[in-house]
Amino acid sequence: MSTGPNLDQFEDDFQHAPAQREKQSDGEYPTVPDGKYNVRVKRVEVKQTSTGKWYLSMGLKITSGEYADLWLWRKNFLSTAQNIAFLKQDLFLCGLDLHTLSEVKDPLVIQALVGVNLEVTKKTKGEFENVYLNRRLDDSEEALVSAPRTAAGRV
Repeated sequence: MSTGPNLDQFEDDFQHAPAQREKQSDGEYPTVPDGKYNVRVKRVEVKQTSTGKWYLSMGLKITSGEYADLWLWRKNFLSTAQNIAFLKQDLFLCGLDLHTLSEVKDPLVIQALVGVNLEVTKKTKGEFENVYLNRRLDDSEEALVSAPRTAAGRV
């Protein structure tokens, strides 16, 4: 019977690692500027706002570049026909083809999205930040995009 991985070799690293990401000089955590990012879906759940609106929340962790390991959030509200159309398009882009809308409430179904690699665009308009799913990246493409580049632009 396995007792899990042997982590003894990392104990010293763990003890000296910061528990929180360092804040900037202004006391704020780093923000992600508008632009395109490669992300991996890390969390998916159906949530409700304080005003009672339901939405699908996708936690997206940036996988490469200057902002690697920071998070973006995609919210698909479930309140209008247009919202539902955007949700269906996003789910299909991620490789999840639901037969009925009610399947989105099943945590086992939507957890299939975890681990999907995507290219997204973050746009800010006034005080609102939006994240748009551009396309799905396959595993080999993700590795190429994340690889370090030389001055000539080649790996």
